Amino acid sequence: MERPSTSSWCAIGPAGRSSTASANVILIGGTGTGKSHIAIAIARCCIRAGRKARFFNVVDLVNKLEAEIKGGRQGRIADGLARVHLVILDELGLGRPEQ
Repeated sequence: MERPSTSSWCAIGPAGRSSTASANVILIGGTGTGKSHIAIAIARCCIRAGRKARFFNVVDLVNKLEAEIKGGRQGRIADGLARVHLVILDELGLGRPEQ
């Protein structure tokens, strides 16, 4: 498996300027290995660089999206996410949303 390059992370240089490159990052590891901790650190880095970031537990996000549809307000969450520079989806494979 190819190792991800550090250029795909939100890198802050000595002048405090952040990278403008877009990238997807997937953190893989067992329970308790620090994936969420690293994701939050990346978000903090981007926020300190003047960018907007959101952190979601995937099950909670899916439940919010379903509630939005049931309430006839679909698209509001997606519109908000379109204005964010970084979206973190945590616990992607852990459990299933409520049916």
